Amino acid sequence: MNSLDVATLFAVFSEMLGAATWPLVVGALLATAMFFHVLVRDHALVPRRLVWAQLSGLAGGVLAVLLMLSATSSRFSDFGGAIDLLLAIGIFAAGAVGTIVCVYALLGSFRRRA
Repeated sequence: MNSLDVATLFAVFSEMLGAATWPLVVGALLATAMFFHVLVRDHALVPRRLVWAQLSGLAGGVLAVLLMLSATSSRFSDFGGAIDLLLAIGIFAAGAVGTIVCVYALLGSFRRRA
């Protein structure tokens, strides 16, 4: 594999996650659209909502790493080097950011700014 493109990444994720691939993609797109809707509606980030979203982002990061471990049938003891640790940190960060966006959008959709 000489180059890395979006189609290759999507094929790998689709193979690993199976039937959960499309619901995750649709959920990510919907959460992003809701986040931007709330951001445009409120004209700013609401600090209280953001703090709750960031706290839940920690749980989302942990769940993303656990999903990665279950999808690859691996354990923490299987990490072979620094690149494995960097990949796990990247997956944690992606799960945390995704959860922050989703939770902020949900909180913003149900609670109006005072």
